Order: sequence, then structure tokens, then C-alpha cells
Amino acid sequence: LMRSSTAADKEMGKSLMNVRNNLVKDIDAATDGKYKPALANYRDEMNIADAFRDGYDGLFSSSKKMENDPSFVRKWFDGLSEHEQQAAREGARAAINTEIGVARNPALAGERMARSDFNQEKLGILFGKEEADKLIKTLNEERIIANTHNKIVEGSQTAMRSASKSQFAMPTASD
Repeated sequence: LMRSSTAADKEMGKSLMNVRNNLVKDIDAATDGKYKPALANYRDEMNIADAFRDGYDGLFSSSKKMENDPSFVRKWFDGLSEHEQQAAREGARAAINTEIGVARNPALAGERMARSDFNQEKLGILFGKEEADKLIKTLNEERIIANTHNKIVEGSQTAMRSASKSQFAMPTASD
């Protein structure tokens, strides 16, 4: 509710957060100060999951939001713990793999993500310049391979006829 766009929801969220904080304070007092450290450990795990989700959902957005600017990504990423940074990297890798996996032209989809200067800069922030350059180069090479395949095979009358004939070939005996 605190992240809502309506003021009433934000106010309700703030009130609920105050009630929650008072409960935590009372539980911590009842457990001689053992509850808050345990809660902090749990919170760290939640932050790792949030970092993964942010790496997956938010980094390669094509929106014009201010948060899409690489300078904001750098500030966010530098503020993460080592484990959160690793989770954000894995989220970004998963986002790229998902984009490639669901696309009709997988090579073009993956390369398109790395084509914008903003996304290239964000890849550099996440993975370092060397690994980002290697990833961008690999994605570009996959696009070139897919385009060459399309030009050679897809437009070839001979390839289409051969493919058509192979569909109707009689099965052969096997072990």
C-alpha cells in the first residue's frame, strides 16, 4: 500500500507499518532482544529475492522512466550487498534467457536487448565491462547467424522443396 499511487492507500500503508513496528518492538522486548536480529536475517533473504526480481523485471525496460537511466541503476546496484548484487546479475541473465526463449527470432530478441546504449551501460554496471562486452558480442553474433540462416535457408526454393519431401518420406526399419 505504501507504494500505491493513491494518497489514501499510502496513508493506510503508513498506518499499518506503524502498527507492525510497534508489534515488532513489543515482541523484541518480550524475547530479551532476540527477535530483531532474527528478523534482520530474514529481511536480508527478502532483499536478495527483491534484487533478483528487480534484475529480472526492471533493468531492461524500454520505458522512459527516470529509473531506467544508467546513473540510477549504478546508484541502486552500488547500494546492494554482495549477495544482492549476485542475485541482480542472475535476474538479469534470466531476463535475457527468457526474452530469447519466448521470441520467434531468439537471436534477434536477445541482441535487441543489448542494442540500446542504456542497456549496454547497464550490462557494464552489472557484469563489468569485459563480461558485458563479451555478452554483447555473443548476442550480436547470434543475430548475424540467424539472419544468415534466414537468407540462405528460408528464401531458398531448393531448401523448401527438400523440407517438403522429407515430411512425406517413408519410415525406415530400425532396431
